[in-house]
Amino acid sequence: MSGNTENISAPSISEVVLKTSRFDEMKDWYTVTLDMEPSFIRERPKEPSWTKSQQIAFFKLYGVYPYAQMLGVFEVDGTKKRANEDPGLHHFQLAHGNFDELFMRYDRLKERGIMPIQKWNHDVMTSFYYEDLDGN
Repeated sequence: MSGNTENISAPSISEVVLKTSRFDEMKDWYTVTLDMEPSFIRERPKEPSWTKSQQIAFFKLYGVYPYAQMLGVFEVDGTKKRANEDPGLHHFQLAHGNFDELFMRYDRLKERGIMPIQKWNHDVMTSFYYEDLDGN
């Protein structure tokens, strides 16, 4: 790599992709949890695919072109039922702009039976930790 790197800004998260063997259930769980429909869905290919990823759903969380933050759910053949049985994703974080939005989301999810597994006050922020159906 050559040139001056002082003018390069820090990268932002572009996407987080989760692998699952339970595509429909995970897609539905994130639809409820994020309170949005996927922005893109690829159905299972009818012909054998060159990739192990079968069905795919992307949720566009935030971003103004050309930047975007995406959450992807990929059905991957051979994936175990719980992601935490294999090395991989520990957690990812989504933020709200203020406490009112955070607690409104908490109330909405609670009404649907989705409760945090942990709560933390980090002094500079308050966090609710949720586990999806695969343990992410």
